[in-house]
Amino acid sequence: MVFGTISCGYLSAGKDYHMNEHKYDSLDLTEEQRIIIGKWIDSITALNGAYTEVVFRMAMQLIFQFLCNWRIGSRKNRALQL
Repeated sequence: MVFGTISCGYLSAGKDYHMNEHKYDSLDLTEEQRIIIGKWIDSITALNGAYTEVVFRMAMQLIFQFLCNWRIGSRKNRALQL
């Protein structure tokens, strides 16, 4: 049932996004305020992308290190068996 939960969460997030977008459009903001909010959104999106890339690289390094240590450990075990 994990997939059902994920799809329901995804649909719920989409509904919330559209509802908030409608609320944002109905606000009485000046063009300057809308530009500032747009810049905030762009900077947050860029920051999230940077964090995602860093976490991905760290995970790849961790997996590579694990595989290297596992391979070295299996070689030591084979040497001890001989």
